[in-house]
Amino acid sequence: MDGDLICWTASFLSDRTVEMVIEGKVMERHLVEAGISQGSPVSPIVFAIYTSGLIQWVEERVAGIEGLSFVDNVRWVAIGSDVNQVVRKLEACARQSIDWAERSELEFDTTKTEAALFTRRRCHLKHLRPKLTAKIRVGNGFIKFNKQATRWLGVWMDAHLTFKEHHNRCMKKARAAEARLRSLTGMYRVVPACVIAVQVACVQAVALYSSELWWDPKTGSGQDDLQLLLNRQARSTLGALPTTPRGALMRDSGLTPAAVALDARQQRFVARLASACEGSKSKKLYDYPTPGALVGRVAASEHTRGRRTETMCWPDSGVKPAVKTTILEDDAAAMRAVELWAREMEGKAESATWTWWTDGSCTDDGKVGAAAVCLNGDRGTVFRSYLGTRRMEVFDAELWAIAVALRMSVTRAEALQAHRVTTVGIFSDSQAAIRRTAHLDPGPGQQLARAINEHARALGTHGIEVVIHWVPGHLGIPGMRRLIAR
Repeated sequence: MDGDLICWTASFLSDRTVEMVIEGKVMERHLVEAGISQGSPVSPIVFAIYTSGLIQWVEERVAGIEGLSFVDNVRWVAIGSDVNQVVRKLEACARQSIDWAERSELEFDTTKTEAALFTRRRCHLKHLRPKLTAKIRVGNGFIKFNKQATRWLGVWMDAHLTFKEHHNRCMKKARAAEARLRSLTGMYRVVPACVIAVQVACVQAVALYSSELWWDPKTGSGQDDLQLLLNRQARSTLGALPTTPRGALMRDSGLTPAAVALDARQQRFVARLASACEGSKSKKLYDYPTPGALVGRVAASEHTRGRRTETMCWPDSGVKPAVKTTILEDDAAAMRAVELWAREMEGKAESATWTWWTDGSCTDDGKVGAAAVCLNGDRGTVFRSYLGTRRMEVFDAELWAIAVALRMSVTRAEALQAHRVTTVGIFSDSQAAIRRTAHLDPGPGQQLARAINEHARALGTHGIEVVIHWVPGHLGIPGMRRLIAR
């Protein structure tokens, strides 16, 4: 370890003083001989390093115990067949923790110790109360299991881990924040675009906190409360009437519907689990999901469908995008280039280019679909994909359509090579999707971008190049009108 770092840490912890100022009068300065500075970002890091050996010490001496610490909060989990067995394990944890603290010249504030009892048995609270009377010896005192929900790291956990108490508290805080924000925007007439950003940061962040744990798409519990909150946000932002349809509210306000936001947060959480280090508890939770946990169900469904959740990992240094993209900023110039391309290809049955038109869309009720059209003269083939309800966004659908076009091209690669096709041209009206195919870095759409480039490399082995063009819209293109009419 660097000697300067040791000297700096020693200087940070030594010769510290404290003084009080009451109504302008400065009290006498006193020397602080214990503890660390409050409010400094260095303090929790130093404390975590100093107490890093506590969990290993206790776990080696108490069987069936699992520890977890966050800054100055230490949690012990004991699993048993009855309450008395759990109490004995927790008392052993308390003794070993206090023993370790004495050896390390530390002292735990045992008066702040709490105990929570969780059970799988769906019994009424009155049947659970006799178990909650059990006492746990911690130091020189005793503590009982909490009768109400227990708060840890901002999450309220009840005896059955339904998280209803947590959801109700978060919604109450979010409604209060939304009311205060609504009064401020009405008073100062803030620009709607700024209001939306503040609504998402100050209201939705509170309402959706830890929603990954309680959101169940099958039951939809808690969705209606959140959607009503979003409706009030949208109406206050747009000044819309109470009778305005929800689809129009969400579209014009730019806010995400409740079910879509909840699904997205849960999917992102599962993606983080999948991207965790091998051997870690997070990675094990994804690889071996617990059926009873909602997040475990999401991970299990990913395995069942065979669609691995997108992992956020950097591509290899030697891997580069295999597609070429063309985006003309001028709409008129882009449309002229597309019309010229289409006319040239329309009259050639054996053209050196195979042309595709792709599109993705989403209805007001959240149904997402994608389509890829192969146009060859008067003939056209359509490949459609229904991507579910509230599981993907239009951006994902646009990428999905491009991937479908290339996947179909790969299946016909030998036939295309036999007809001397050297280029597969894809036209999409989504600049965001086209730009996403041009890099493989972590972020939204990474999995689909990788699949698109893998298909492009497969075509490249047959001497076929992939070029993706941007077009302002598919209507007005020669040949497309007849295909749409059919």
